[in-house]
Amino acid sequence: MRSALHRSMPTDAGGWDARLRSSDCSDEERRAFRAWRHASTANQREYDRLQRVLSDLRASRHDPEIRSFREWAADHGPSGRIFRLNRRQTAWAAAAAVVAFLGAVTLFVISGPGNQLRPRDLSVDALSTAIGERATFNLEDGTTIVLNTNTQVMLEFSAGQRRVDLQQGQALFDVSEDTESPFVVTAGNHRVLAVGTTFEVRFEGADVSVTLVEGVVDVAPVGDDVWNGGKPVRLLAGQQLTADSEGITPPEILFVDLEQAMLWQAGRVYFDDTPLNAAVAEMNRYSTLKIALDDDSLEDIQVNGLFQSGRQVNFANALEAYFPVRAVRKNPDLIVLQSN
Repeated sequence: MRSALHRSMPTDAGGWDARLRSSDCSDEERRAFRAWRHASTANQREYDRLQRVLSDLRASRHDPEIRSFREWAADHGPSGRIFRLNRRQTAWAAAAAVVAFLGAVTLFVISGPGNQLRPRDLSVDALSTAIGERATFNLEDGTTIVLNTNTQVMLEFSAGQRRVDLQQGQALFDVSEDTESPFVVTAGNHRVLAVGTTFEVRFEGADVSVTLVEGVVDVAPVGDDVWNGGKPVRLLAGQQLTADSEGITPPEILFVDLEQAMLWQAGRVYFDDTPLNAAVAEMNRYSTLKIALDDDSLEDIQVNGLFQSGRQVNFANALEAYFPVRAVRKNPDLIVLQSN
């Protein structure tokens, strides 16, 4: 069996999806994938669309229609035969099933001269999304930035450095490798340094979190009397660092489920034994229709499940169905949860 170094490189999104999911995918192949993805807008769109529909398939695998489809396929296969698809065929079959049953997933793609960065002319650009929006920005250096709801970033590229200031919200950075121009993201009192890698930064209220998807990043607090004396901490792929935005308290570093952590790109919110007050706060990020608790005793109800972001009424109805709460619409902008 040939090693990863001698295998031919994929030429389409399905092939790359299969290769990246392989347990023996090499660093060289990952670099080749980034080069393929950044080679054209068509490649980026093809791969991003596949990931969105695959994410929806995983998120909706327990939906009645998807379950019925699987059962139908099992019942209608030729008797006594087992069908086996390779990874690439499975990926596109899964995508087709999602499109058939779930429809298209909306992603706001913003482009044009006003949103593209000229990385060598000392220009400064502001990128943002409104509540409930997501946006993808493709920069001229090959970097892709995906902004989640209600996010604001400032970009400043010079001849020797690429700087991003995440002023609020959540963003995923797929950084084009450039050893002469480090990519630096600041959020609160923290600085994230990368060369060519994929990572997410979230800055909400008093907390900053950094999640490394691929590659290497160094995270360090900036200022006096900060944790670790301001020395950087290097994250491994799959690790998430969470710290107070001022950088005073030592951070918590954990390995996380990257599929769950990245569900926001498909418009989903996942809760795993999440206190109701925290779940409500997360859902409120995505809508101008807010949910509030009318009783402190409800705060510690544990919420589990996958929900569509921005669907506040659906979320409130689900809470009514499973917990002793009543959802009352107080006005066009507010739903109040009361003890039932």
